[in-house]
Parts: sequence; C-alpha cells; structure tokens
Amino acid sequence: MKRLLIIAFLATMLLSQAMPALAQDKVEFASYFIVYAVKGPNWKPQTDVDAMDIRLEIIENLKTLLQENNDLIIAGLVNDGSDAEFVMIFQTEDEMGLRDKLKNAKNVKNGFFKAEGHSFHAPAGLKLETIPRK
Repeated sequence: MKRLLIIAFLATMLLSQAMPALAQDKVEFASYFIVYAVKGPNWKPQTDVDAMDIRLEIIENLKTLLQENNDLIIAGLVNDGSDAEFVMIFQTEDEMGLRDKLKNAKNVKNGFFKAEGHSFHAPAGLKLETIPRK
C-alpha cells in the first residue's frame, strides 16, 4: 500500500509539472519506468559494515547516474519501512534494455537487491529541477 502511495505521489508531482502542456491542444506522451530496489535473498541489514558500504556505493552511483544519464529523472532512498531501499524513475522508450541493465547490475546479480520495475505513460518532458543549495 505504501508503494502505491509513493507511486501516486510521484506521478502527481510529475503531472503537476506538465499541467501547462495539458492546456495545449496537442499533448505528447512518453514512456516512464519506476524501479524499486527491494531486499534480495542475500540482503543484509544496515548494521552490517559491508551492507552499509554497498548502500553508500549505490548512493554514489545514483549521484553519478543523475548527473550523466538523461534517462534518469530522479532517484532516492525509501524510508517507509517497506522492503524497498531505493526508488528510481527513468524516461525511456527502451524498457527491455533498461530491464537488462537492471538485471545485470552488480548488486542485483549478487542477490543483495531485487529490482522491481513498472512502466507508465505520462506527458513527455517531465523533469524535476535541481534545488539550489544555499
């Protein structure tokens, strides 16, 4: 249930960015993909030193992805007590290619995480602007 609420919140947030486009006569839609990294069969709690190192490595990788990959719109930690650890939203027309990349990610292959992905369609050009740091 919490995941559905997260999806609904993120979709609402993204759609609110597209409201000016919806007022126009012609709206173009794009394919988006939401991915949850959930606890896999070899998952370890955060109290484990190696497990914490894996999480920090993933956070650094997400920062790099957000800076270098135009397909990744937003990514972050999930802190609602569910089995999900991370959430990512991509804009892609190549869902199978993205699924292959996720399946072959190091921490998915080694069983630490399992990647759950869901595709959806929304107005094209949705993005989140970076909030400047003060």
